[in-house]
Amino acid sequence: MNDVLRFARRLRDAGLTVAPSEICDAIGGLTCFPTGTEDFNHYLVLRAALVKRIEDQPVFDTVYQLFFCNQVPTLLTPGIAEVRSSFGHGFKATGLSTLAAAMLDGEFAPCQASLGDAVQRQCQENVPIEESIRRVLVDLNYFGAVNSLRLSKERGILPEWAYQAAQENANRFVRTVQNSVLLRFSEQGLDWKDIGQYLDWRQKSFNIMTAAEISLVKSYLAKIGHKLAVRLGSKRKQSQTGTIDMPLTLRQAMARGAIVSEIVYSRRIPNKPELVLLCDISNSVYLFTGFMLQLVTVLKQKFERVRVFVFVDTIWEIPPGLFNYDMQTTLENIREHNKCSRSGLSDFGRVFSQFASEVLPQLTPKTTLMVLGDARNNWRPPEVPSFRQICAGVKRTYWLNPLAQAEWGKDDCIIKQYAPYCKGVFACSCLAQLEQVARKIL
Repeated sequence: MNDVLRFARRLRDAGLTVAPSEICDAIGGLTCFPTGTEDFNHYLVLRAALVKRIEDQPVFDTVYQLFFCNQVPTLLTPGIAEVRSSFGHGFKATGLSTLAAAMLDGEFAPCQASLGDAVQRQCQENVPIEESIRRVLVDLNYFGAVNSLRLSKERGILPEWAYQAAQENANRFVRTVQNSVLLRFSEQGLDWKDIGQYLDWRQKSFNIMTAAEISLVKSYLAKIGHKLAVRLGSKRKQSQTGTIDMPLTLRQAMARGAIVSEIVYSRRIPNKPELVLLCDISNSVYLFTGFMLQLVTVLKQKFERVRVFVFVDTIWEIPPGLFNYDMQTTLENIREHNKCSRSGLSDFGRVFSQFASEVLPQLTPKTTLMVLGDARNNWRPPEVPSFRQICAGVKRTYWLNPLAQAEWGKDDCIIKQYAPYCKGVFACSCLAQLEQVARKIL
């Protein structure tokens, strides 16, 4: 019983919602099967009682592996790790590294020893978890293996079905590396809250998400968008009927010598503002911009008009025909028609100057402007007067920055020069922050 209570606490640290009633269900389920019998499966009983959403299962599996098994995860563990891909199994190709061949065939046993050695070498104290995982992957030449498979597909050597199976196996391998690194850190005495925060995909930085976590975020944003889409904004307007507007009634009374001679009524009317997005699509914020575009695509009905401009060092308005409810399709369309990069480096000052001269005259005072970017200007002129002119010409300006707030103002990040002219500046480095900001300003 104590183990189940402590395990539930670890799950909560990792972002799962575990109610007391669910803990009771888990304890009750374990007592129904005597330990050691053929029907007893400790893992399945706990998973059935404590996991209520499919997106939480990978986190549950990792915490279970670390808490109960306390060993380096085997690359093929029935019931915990995913089973070997039936498509990839049996396909052979020559000229590939050991790891690339394992991804293709689904047989990772030859990599097990090298994985343990890499974890021992690269996991050091005072190094963040995500950086340690990256170092282990580099040590194992993971990125080279993935690139060799991609090139084999592009050259026609590798069929599409085999490449898709290899990608699934590669994702499974990354999860195993993650579990091995986390186990190493737990043995070194790292606080479980730090481990739990890393595992919680809602709190994880967009820049270090796995393909599976990106897929979870996309589906979750679609749900958020549909909920927000039915919550139309409104504003109060004076009318002949409705509710009594006490502030306005009292103001008029004070103007007439504190005598209430007329009751003022007002009512709420739907408010559909115009929305303009100005999005940085440089590599450092590309994924974050994609998530935001997906959310806005779902929310289009809340606004009278939506215009989206993307930029690196020059702006380009995305035609409505390139929008798609699938984030990946939208990003691929933007890349294919990319007309917003000359040097390949972000230049916020040049972009704001161009926006002020070419786009601002087309906007109305009811426009809401949202700037998406990390404000890393590559040491170029910031053109603050142009940004101030833009903010003065619209109703309100919000800036969503995917950088952690501790990084603002460091190196070439000049967000603090633009912040005084914005209605709000928000850190949006993870899903939890993005959801909070979306509910607040959309």
